[in-house]
Amino acid sequence: MELHLDRKVAEKRIYPAINVRRSGPRREDLLTNEEELQRMWILRKLLSSMEDVQATEFILINLKTLKPTMIFLMR
Repeated sequence: MELHLDRKVAEKRIYPAINVRRSGPRREDLLTNEEELQRMWILRKLLSSMEDVQATEFILINLKTLKPTMIFLMR
């Protein structure tokens, strides 16, 4: 797992100050099935159109409202 922290996110007082666009496992294809992998790629495409702070806020807000991660990935 590569975890990238972001000073801009921390300056906005968003914790954990993770850069969600740059962070992730190196071989996620070995960790999940094909359906979940496709959903993660869709999520990454969505996040790639956002700024780093906006992407982190998006993930945190959705994880707070949708408790199980699988529900979040199924959206």
